[in-house]
Amino acid sequence: MSIVSYGGGAGTSVSHPAPVLTGENYTTWAIKVEADLDAARLWEAVVPPEDAASAVIAKKDKP
Repeated sequence: MSIVSYGGGAGTSVSHPAPVLTGENYTTWAIKVEADLDAARLWEAVVPPEDAASAVIAKKDKP
């Protein structure tokens, strides 16, 4: 099994792959994967915003 990088909205990819998920490292893995997906602006695909207005505000607040 190999790790494949995923691209962000601007054609970028994450510079470091997510660690392999094991029974002992779930918390660390989850934090890292969420941060990587958020940096690539893909986290909304996993957990959609509660309403459209909050999504617009959240995107405006991102650098």
